[in-house]
Amino acid sequence: MEKYKAPKLDDAGGDISKRWRVQYHFRNPDTNKFERFQVTVSSRLRTKSSRYIKARELVNEIKIKLKKGWSPYEEKDPEFSTIIGAIEQVLILKQRTTRPVTYRTYKNLVNPFIAWLKDKKLHRLTVDEINYYHASKYTDFLLMSKKISARTFNNHLRALRNIFNIFIKRELTSVNPFQKIDHLPATEAEIVAFTPKELAIVVNELPEYNYDLYVGAMMVYYCFMRPVEIMRIKIGDIDIRNRIIVVRGAVAKNKSQQTIRIPTLMLKVFLKWDTLEYPRNWHLFDRHLKPSVKEFPPTRLAEQWRKFAKTVKIERRIYDLKHTGAGMALDNGMNLRDLQMHLRHSNLAVTQEYLEKFRNIVSDRFLDSYPDLNLMYSSETIEV
Repeated sequence: MEKYKAPKLDDAGGDISKRWRVQYHFRNPDTNKFERFQVTVSSRLRTKSSRYIKARELVNEIKIKLKKGWSPYEEKDPEFSTIIGAIEQVLILKQRTTRPVTYRTYKNLVNPFIAWLKDKKLHRLTVDEINYYHASKYTDFLLMSKKISARTFNNHLRALRNIFNIFIKRELTSVNPFQKIDHLPATEAEIVAFTPKELAIVVNELPEYNYDLYVGAMMVYYCFMRPVEIMRIKIGDIDIRNRIIVVRGAVAKNKSQQTIRIPTLMLKVFLKWDTLEYPRNWHLFDRHLKPSVKEFPPTRLAEQWRKFAKTVKIERRIYDLKHTGAGMALDNGMNLRDLQMHLRHSNLAVTQEYLEKFRNIVSDRFLDSYPDLNLMYSSETIEV
């Protein structure tokens, strides 16, 4: 019993405006029926002759593999695999090129799509066969069955768009089926800034409760640092003399080295901290927020904060000090451009998102300092 039917080219009648494919059939070991597989000839080839040359290469390559006993059901090369095989290859690449937390987040966003494909018996389709119909059905499923928030939906959508953009770059397909799916409108930004009462608790109680935790909190407030960055930097990255903190590329979110200037009030906090006297190659914090030779998980700072917050009945995250600091700095007259640079944002739009989490109405200071037309242009002040 033959296991496969030899590959053939479907050249769309010689029309290079359409998609060309090399198609072959292989007997499914589970159903014992032939199933079609196909490989797309790159649409970047702009002439018939170049496409025919590439198609012959693909046909010969597939023939040789089939004669040697190769099965597409066991294939690991994403160019010849099913959609799930191709996605799994991308996940392997992500695991090797991104941080563990990033990889886990990415995997959690993609796994529901894999499960849906299996449930709908679509797991044998090739990358090129996934189209807008499948994308729209899956996103409808997310909204109707999973009942996820708009923000979570948009995260799923971005992850799947990213995967298919990788497939396009690798010439596994020419269309991103998720590109036409619209993001859901963002809900109004939640106000997460600390209240004056909560800030008073932080200032008056946290230093005595745990000065190391207080230093970490102030690095978030004054230096706009992420807790994960604070856990990853080393003592030598803090240069008191030159008033800078170096965030190495391996630590920074965008993987490029960044420099943070230390505000004067943060310097005063550092100067009371004996941790800076430890060896330069030590990390700032271990699980108990003490200096450590090795790096500890990035969640430790937040865990220690939650213990304190529960004790004093504060519901805010330690990271919310960053939004609070940005908003208070602006209220205090800080230049918006300086604020953007201190936040290390690529553009002012991102900075605006932070400010909206501090307050989404005009400030009292603005209302009280509005120019008084009566004072400026009354008959008593205008010279005739």
